[in-house]
Amino acid sequence: MDIFADLDALAPMKTENGTVGIFLGQDMPDRPSHFSTPAGDILVITAKLLLLAELEYGMQNGPAGYKVLRQRFADSGTHHVSSLSRESVV
Repeated sequence: MDIFADLDALAPMKTENGTVGIFLGQDMPDRPSHFSTPAGDILVITAKLLLLAELEYGMQNGPAGYKVLRQRFADSGTHHVSSLSRESVV
């Protein structure tokens, strides 16, 4: 998905519309996917910031492209972690 972002640090990741790509629900192999509270179980949903090339790849290739991105994030060891200085997986 893409969302509007008004942060100068994200300028290299922004589309021409001023949005950035967010990948929801990437696996977290080193963290639990849920935890219990007195009010009930909490599901953790990750939000990974996509580089512009990754967002474009996903948009061009649809569900199959996002599946490839998910696997490449796992293979690179970046999984759910966002970084402004990481290399693109595409």
